[in-house]
Amino acid sequence: MDNQKTLQEILAELNDLESWFKSDEITIDGALANYQKGLELITQAKGYIDEIENQFTQVTQKYESVDGIE
Repeated sequence: MDNQKTLQEILAELNDLESWFKSDEITIDGALANYQKGLELITQAKGYIDEIENQFTQVTQKYESVDGIE
């Protein structure tokens, strides 16, 4: 995740896209480009969340085996 955007940056970009879609500046070409960009951002966000979830699981498993935490 070193060169990737943070989750906060991704969500901010998605908010910007939402604002654009609610504006009067919509063109069909712009809508298609921004729709694609939105899907790419959602994919990045999902990957980020999945990675963080895996890290939580690994930490939990590590300490369950050490301390018997359930």
